[in-house]
Amino acid sequence: MSSPSGFSLMSAFSENGHRLSRSQRLHRDNERRNLLTITRLVLRAFLERTMSDNNRILESDTQQVTDLLIMLEKVLWHGFKPRSQKSLIFLKSPDAEMWAAIERIAQNDVAMQETANCVAQIESLLTPISRLRAFLRLAMMQKKLFDFFTVITSSSLLKNFYEDWALLRQEEIVQLTGSLLGLSVVDCNLALEYDYLQDQPLSIDLTIYIRIPTVPTEGEETLLKNGVETRDNVKKMLLDQNNYLEERNRQLQCNVENLKKRLNSLVVEVKPAKLLWNVSLLYSKTSIMLNVLNLLELTKKTGNWNEKRLLGQVVEREDSLTNCSTAACGYEKINTDLYDKLKLADDKWRRLEKDLMKTQQQYSQETETLKKTFRNWKFQTLFFKKTHVSKVLMMRLFVPNLKR
Repeated sequence: MSSPSGFSLMSAFSENGHRLSRSQRLHRDNERRNLLTITRLVLRAFLERTMSDNNRILESDTQQVTDLLIMLEKVLWHGFKPRSQKSLIFLKSPDAEMWAAIERIAQNDVAMQETANCVAQIESLLTPISRLRAFLRLAMMQKKLFDFFTVITSSSLLKNFYEDWALLRQEEIVQLTGSLLGLSVVDCNLALEYDYLQDQPLSIDLTIYIRIPTVPTEGEETLLKNGVETRDNVKKMLLDQNNYLEERNRQLQCNVENLKKRLNSLVVEVKPAKLLWNVSLLYSKTSIMLNVLNLLELTKKTGNWNEKRLLGQVVEREDSLTNCSTAACGYEKINTDLYDKLKLADDKWRRLEKDLMKTQQQYSQETETLKKTFRNWKFQTLFFKKTHVSKVLMMRLFVPNLKR
């Protein structure tokens, strides 16, 4: 059985669960080493090409980028053990289980989980294998392939999804993961369309990365000769440097031996002086200990007298504390009585204040009444005077007329 991505899943399981034979183990070891070697070769060629062209910005997919992502996808598939292989009913395809495993491992890292969620939210990616390839491309554009592969290889869940002989569970994967760090210098803008991702090739053309020697022509022979001479010159220079370094290393070793001899002689000379110094130090320590013992004995003798004196002080302070407690109780009672009296006086003052306010109100009302009464009386008096004057005048006018 093979997955839609084209990777065989039968090699992920031993026949009937039995121990593998020697030839099978060798086959899997060779398969793992070949996968690691080719992946590193493709990665190195991609980085060398990018550095030599001085073009660290890729606006679209190139052949080397596609080959690198194909090899990284093969690394993820190597030794993967889908659960459907162990049951007769296939509930999930191997591609779906691979994507589920990536999402499960991504929960241990915030950045990786965000990238996986971002890929899962792309509605146009209909199949798990397209999501897996989009995840690798998005990680490369984010310059996080090194981080994500580090999370995958260090995850404790790896044993649940991969066989023991899988490349991701071997020590060799550390070399490949470290090499992925070099991709952080490259800026990529890769395609994430469904049709493009679904129709990715399942293998790479190794002729781009492996060159088989052929019979050279005259021009090629000249170039080859010049290249050989250049390599010979470089080799000679390297050998000269190697000889210099070996001679320098030999001189340094001789210096180290001489220094060791001088150090040993100094140690022999210093030993007697060190012994005398140790004896004097021991004598000083012994004198100090004797002084301390004498001081302890003197302290023990004076301790009883100090203890009695302290006991008397304690008793005296206890009596003082008792007296203070009694006085405090008396003060508390006095304060309580004063508080009660103050409360009664306050209540009485409040009642008097209310009575005073009522009296003031009554006084104000009576004053207004008296003022009104006085005004009425004044008005009536004035009216009476005017009436009386009018009558007098009338009488005066009327009486003379009568006399006439």
